[in-house]
Amino acid sequence: MSYIIMERMHEDLSKHIKRLVGRTGGRPFQLHVAIDIMLQVAKAMYYLHNKKLKKIVHSDLKTSNILVQPLADSSEGYVRVKLADFGMSKPSSPLTFKRATSVYAAPEVFNLESKHGNNRSRNLLPKIDVWSFAMVCSEILTGTMPFDGEPKVNLHSKIEENNEFRPHLPSDCPEELRFCISRCWECDPQKQPAFGEVCKMLKLAKTQSLGIIDCELLFSINHPMLKNPTSR
Repeated sequence: MSYIIMERMHEDLSKHIKRLVGRTGGRPFQLHVAIDIMLQVAKAMYYLHNKKLKKIVHSDLKTSNILVQPLADSSEGYVRVKLADFGMSKPSSPLTFKRATSVYAAPEVFNLESKHGNNRSRNLLPKIDVWSFAMVCSEILTGTMPFDGEPKVNLHSKIEENNEFRPHLPSDCPEELRFCISRCWECDPQKQPAFGEVCKMLKLAKTQSLGIIDCELLFSINHPMLKNPTSR
């Protein structure tokens, strides 16, 4: 008989967020802690998407599939993050489609289901994880599930028809972080960044959140056409 011995984690991120929101009544994390969690998840996804032999698509990235362990020496709420539940994960091509959690799943996943039904072998690109990552980020920032309170009927049709129909982000969300998340939830996968680029943007956002550098000028230089992007 074979065994796999793994580190015991405290709880999943979904439960952790609900517990913190229940305790404070507000947002679950300070901004720099929230960005640190996003960055850890993005780094893990970058590793999966860039494995040399078999690139892996998680295909069901959501807060309940992210495990956290609070750091004992941190009074600010930092946690160590690990991805979990790879039951739906497959090499990036081809991917056997199975139903992902609707509020986190990319529109192209449900377009595929409507055309071909469940459990059909089709090519789904790693960008479906990028969309799900954006949904996770919105939950980390706000403490509420993506599209909370929205009817699930025709949800993905609404998403594709209206570029403004996206989860709520806090009004004081830094522009470079809003830009990163907004790019990740573009309906067109070709407009979405790969996780390597996501990591770079999050590292920049983290340095600003910690007061190490003022990156508003850097952001405006790197994205001159987006100095006043339309916020969602």
